[in-house]
Amino acid sequence: MHLVVNTDSWEATRKLGKQIAKGTNWVFRGQSDVNWELSTTFERNMKLFSPKIEKRFIKVIERNLINSFKGQAVHYLANFPSNDEDLEWLALLQHYGGPTRLLDFTYSLDVAAFFAIEKAEKDASVWAINLEVIDDELYSSIKFIDEEENDYNLKYYKEAERCLRETKSERMIVWFEPKTLHDRQVRQKGLFLFPCDINTSFMKNLILSLPESFRNKKIEVYDCHHDEKIDYGKINQYPLIKIVIPRESHKYALQDLREMNITSTILFPGLEGFARSLHYIVRTWDIDDESYTYT
Repeated sequence: MHLVVNTDSWEATRKLGKQIAKGTNWVFRGQSDVNWELSTTFERNMKLFSPKIEKRFIKVIERNLINSFKGQAVHYLANFPSNDEDLEWLALLQHYGGPTRLLDFTYSLDVAAFFAIEKAEKDASVWAINLEVIDDELYSSIKFIDEEENDYNLKYYKEAERCLRETKSERMIVWFEPKTLHDRQVRQKGLFLFPCDINTSFMKNLILSLPESFRNKKIEVYDCHHDEKIDYGKINQYPLIKIVIPRESHKYALQDLREMNITSTILFPGLEGFARSLHYIVRTWDIDDESYTYT
């Protein structure tokens, strides 16, 4: 199904990430707990609060969320989508922290790594997905309009809109960037992945978007050491990779990312970003050398 790459240091993570990023159309998502699978806020909320609900009601709940947000957001926003642009409203709901089926990804492995380790209390991870492989797999699944044949973003955008309207959808993942990119999304080099079947988990939608040869394949593990040659041939065979970032490397990773100007202040414009960046001051006192003693 996917490859898990265990790295022994931030140096190994960066070395591996640079090689993966050389490929075509990879996207990344950082998660602060290595044990977490990929799942949306809507999916997690449904499992936590309504685990026994009939599937036919899940779509109704999503519709109620969108309509409720539309009704209130217009009182707070100077500019907002038209009433029939449900996908734009969903992206806006995600932007403000509401429960949606959207999952944030970034074109930058470094940004994903920052989000993975910024507040992590244990080993973190970065998921990497090769969108080109998904594009090839789904090429015949979604009808093209002739003049849009090479515009995957528009193609997938319209498919996501259709999935929001219709009762049943194929189990697959599509990706898109909204028509209106917010400053935060621009800075984070962000995009959304959208599970077409809301009644199925994000991971299941994703797996069914991969070539059949990977769908039933067991999870494989590869240990990546900074002082050893990395088998990129093996790694590049996989369209879905989870890179493990060990807890003991987080402090040094944050320092390195800070030197690259990847901080909360940059990624979250305004006072929110500056306040969030102050977590870094606490992390600078993160002592992971057991021989260290206070005097």
